[in-house]
Amino acid sequence: MRVLFALVSVFVLGLPCAGVGSSPPDAVARAYFEAATANDQQAVKVLVEPRCHDHKLGRGGPVMVMGIPIAVEDLEVEVTEQGDDIAKVAYTFGGVIEKESTTLSGELFGAEIEVSTGPLSVDISEVSGTLRMVRIDGTWKVSCAGG
Repeated sequence: MRVLFALVSVFVLGLPCAGVGSSPPDAVARAYFEAATANDQQAVKVLVEPRCHDHKLGRGGPVMVMGIPIAVEDLEVEVTEQGDDIAKVAYTFGGVIEKESTTLSGELFGAEIEVSTGPLSVDISEVSGTLRMVRIDGTWKVSCAGG
């Protein structure tokens, strides 16, 4: 399934390079979620506005929990607004977080702590939100700008 998605993504996202035209905002949003779910940071950066690469969206933010990607299931995307260079895409998905083990570190009440877990499996019933998209040089990108 992932191989099929990768082939479709290369075709759909490659269309602008071939001079055929830009992929629509919802196709770019879908590709963004698939790349983030696969933790493919290179593909995520291609789909995100360059100034947002260091923003959480540039690291696949909507599908990451404690640095662990959600295995997205039942992804739905819909363009809710679209102008010439700005669009909004609503998304909804569920999924699962699974990890053999994880270690989190940070500060708690002024003391450095580290928490390690054994196997982790969490069902995520529904995540929803809106991605803001911008067209840059004819290609739709996920934006970190508000609005």
